Amino acid sequence: MRLINGSMVTMGGTDNLDFVGQGGYGYALSEFSLHKEEVTGFLAPILDEGNAFILMNGTMRGKKNQLFQMYQANKDNPDWFCEWLTPEITKRYCWVGDDMNLNPELLGQQDPLTGKQYLNVQDRVNSKMISYSLARQEYLNEAVADVANSVYGYEMTKLYDSGNICDVKANNEPVYTFWDLGMDDPTAIVFACIKDNKPYIVDYYESTGHEIKHYLDVINEKPYKYAGHYMPHDSKQRAKTTGTNIIDFCKTQFNFNARTIPKTNSLRDDIEIVRRQLPDCKINSDLTDFIDHITNYQWNPNTGKILHNEHSHGADAMRYMFMALYHGMTSEYLLTPINKLDRREYMSDDYLIF
Repeated sequence: MRLINGSMVTMGGTDNLDFVGQGGYGYALSEFSLHKEEVTGFLAPILDEGNAFILMNGTMRGKKNQLFQMYQANKDNPDWFCEWLTPEITKRYCWVGDDMNLNPELLGQQDPLTGKQYLNVQDRVNSKMISYSLARQEYLNEAVADVANSVYGYEMTKLYDSGNICDVKANNEPVYTFWDLGMDDPTAIVFACIKDNKPYIVDYYESTGHEIKHYLDVINEKPYKYAGHYMPHDSKQRAKTTGTNIIDFCKTQFNFNARTIPKTNSLRDDIEIVRRQLPDCKINSDLTDFIDHITNYQWNPNTGKILHNEHSHGADAMRYMFMALYHGMTSEYLLTPINKLDRREYMSDDYLIF
């Protein structure tokens, strides 16, 4: 687009990087959190050679993007101008509802810029035009629990707001592990203390491409006093390589005593159970990868089913933890003297009792 003063404005995307080599007086990268990270690397020498400017704007869309990371890196750098605007500052709308009380003084008042009433974001949520989690992303410009179609986005927001994502340590208290077993995909393990039937997640481990012994070694190397280990129902299936199931193999080969969690009847029912309990959970704030997995655990908008990706394994391990609690399975069986253990043998495959 050529302007009347002879200047030219070019608009396009950065997905194919064909802007490299064209030069320019300045660049504006809109919705910067969605751009490829290599874009600024290619632009850097162009900016330096031409003494050009660059502007980057957008909503945060979480913390795993370059907009948030560059803001954090340069917010105190005098050579950069950084500004993170929120509705508390701009006063452009209000959000008054059961779970939000933002700019209540604007509710029902007239916006002098538009001549209309200030927008109440709750009306957009109630109309199903936008989800609660996406509204926090797009209207509040937050960097947490802000993924569209997020399964636990609302609950993760509650965790942040209540301060339950914090410094959580085991402090020599009994620790339980809850597993999501992978074959060609990752195996994930959640480490948690249980207090008043509420989980305190203190640690997390995930890896792929290893035999079961690798994960047992990881557990044994951590400085925890273990109360019990819980694996999903498919751990009772017979493996082709060993000729036995994982539960029995771990017991006979490594003296590792684990119990199985009952097979779910409905994934959606399990998720609703997790949703009710998750806001009362506490998560170690150091577990950034795990928190990212839970935040980015998503529904597939095309199928209505869970999106199976790199985030689903950690979320499944957490779900197994809540299901073990829901079924009343967690007990300090590893810390109980052998003569006091319940020796009854269950035939339902729900438990492994010695």
